[in-house]
Amino acid sequence: SPDGNTLYVGLSNGEIAMWDFRTHQFTGTLTNECTKPVRNIAFSPDKLRFASGNEDGTVARWNVATSSADGLPMRHASGRVDAVTFNHAGTVLCSAGQDTNIYYWNSTNGALIKTIPRRHKKGIRALAFNGNDSILVSAGEDGKVIFRDAETGEVRSDSAGEHSGAVWGLAFAPNGNLLASCRSE
Repeated sequence: SPDGNTLYVGLSNGEIAMWDFRTHQFTGTLTNECTKPVRNIAFSPDKLRFASGNEDGTVARWNVATSSADGLPMRHASGRVDAVTFNHAGTVLCSAGQDTNIYYWNSTNGALIKTIPRRHKKGIRALAFNGNDSILVSAGEDGKVIFRDAETGEVRSDSAGEHSGAVWGLAFAPNGNLLASCRSE
């Protein structure tokens, strides 16, 4: 968790286990209608909510204070959800996965804002916004790191950081000017 007190672990049955990080004690599980493995978890900037991407093609929103689901899960067109991220304003939740589309959701009510069509040849594994939310970067199993205008979805660069193996993670430096990626080669 953002406060460093709770460890949230996505489980293979769709539940999320919670552990008190200070005492190392199990404190409970979060459940909703998802029954397939949790693939990714991301916290909102205000630290009041988090989202989970699931193998059943859903994105679940969770309330940290109540330890409960925050509305019904949102559904991808097909395939598992491998990446979830909030913009820094906390108003948009993006998700992506096996179907290679990027979905923009209203982070408060779960309404689909828009879908950015396929650009990767294989599943998307990571998403990240830069510091001022003007760029959304996606990385995938195809080894590509694609920079998009976060507002329009227009590709700014699709050759930057091309790897020979799948890219599993992305992180911007706090100033938003440097991007790190991790790969499997």
